[in-house]
Parts: sequence; C-alpha cells; structure tokens
Amino acid sequence: MDNFWGLATTAVGGLFGGWLAAYLKIKGENLATKEDFLDALRRLEQNTRTIEEVKATIATGTVLKSELREAVRQFSMAAGGLAHSMCWLTWDCRARQRLNAEMVRNYDSEAHRLSPQIISPVGRDRNAGP
Repeated sequence: MDNFWGLATTAVGGLFGGWLAAYLKIKGENLATKEDFLDALRRLEQNTRTIEEVKATIATGTVLKSELREAVRQFSMAAGGLAHSMCWLTWDCRARQRLNAEMVRNYDSEAHRLSPQIISPVGRDRNAGP
C-alpha cells in the first residue's frame, strides 16, 4: 500500500509538473507576444509622430512658397503699373510737346496708390489689389 501512495504521488506530481511546465511555457510565450506587440505599438506611435512632423514641415513650406509667389505677383503688378504710368506720362509730354494737367493728376493718384505697395508690401490688404 505504501508503494501505491508513493506511485500515486509521483504520478500526480509528474502530471502536475508537466501541466505546470506547459502552462508556464504558454504564459511565457503570451508575455513575450504582449511585449513584442507593445514594442511594435511604441515604434508605430513614434513613426506616426515623425510622419506628422514631416507633413507639417511640408505643409508649412508649401504655404510659404504660395505666399511668396503671391507677394511677387502683387509687387510685379504694382511696379509694372507704376512704370507704365511713368512711361505714358513721359511719352505724352515728349511726343505731344505738352503737359496735360489731367494726365499729371492721374499719374499722381496712381503713384500714391502703387508706391506703398511697392515699398512695403507686408502691411497691405491682400484683397485691395494693385
């Protein structure tokens, strides 16, 4: 009978030990998988942050380039308009050998309107036009 209890205890201990080893192995694999997942998640979050930063940098550059193009366009229009007025007044005076008071007033008005846009385009109203 003593032998029976010894064998039974050994058998139960062996079964329990085998089950415990299998259980711990599965738990260890699950823990490793969880850690791998969390590591992948951290890397994904970092990559997402990096991508968003790059996208923001590109968007900022695009906006700045667009604003620069618009500023150059407005400056060119204002400078061209003022140069045209100067040339037209000069041509009229030389070709017709006269000084037309209305043309001079128109030139003065246009010079007063366009000169600030040429000299200081930063503060001008974008909707006002040249």
